[in-house]
Amino acid sequence: MIGNGEAGKSRIGANVTEELQNNLVFTKECVFSISKRFSIPASGVVDIVFDSTGITSDFLVFLPVFFQGFEAGPIEIDLYAGTNADDDGTEIICFNRNELSVKPCGMKVWLNPTINDIGTKLPVEFEIPSDGTPATATLGGSAGDSIVTNINKAAKHTFRLTNIEASIARCVIAANWFEL
Repeated sequence: MIGNGEAGKSRIGANVTEELQNNLVFTKECVFSISKRFSIPASGVVDIVFDSTGITSDFLVFLPVFFQGFEAGPIEIDLYAGTNADDDGTEIICFNRNELSVKPCGMKVWLNPTINDIGTKLPVEFEIPSDGTPATATLGGSAGDSIVTNINKAAKHTFRLTNIEASIARCVIAANWFEL
């Protein structure tokens, strides 16, 4: 199941995400995932904070993060490291995709928590959109994008999505990772 745990409701990277999960979930390791629908107000900002500081395993392997926007113009996506954020906002629940494992997810993901310090904006080289162009990713209309990046598990990271249009944007995020 993808898309907030609703079978057949995913509209973002469904084929790629399912293929990755199907190939990886049968290993002895755990693949975790999140998926969430949300809106970005007209000319508004949404922050999605990935807090990997609770991971007790040795390695964190992040698979592509998928974003998709509907009925919207371009949405700028920026990545920040070293975010200082409260554990509030809406928690995006993480799922362990390995049915044979009871390992809990160490990553916490928050939608619009209180940001005390956004941290350092990473250079565009750390944010490679799916077309391979190192630049701030944009998405809109019914298009989507994926971003591949390695993150430091000792820090919080924020994807800041900025709607530069004067109309509301309906969006979705899906992310998968290993905690090894």
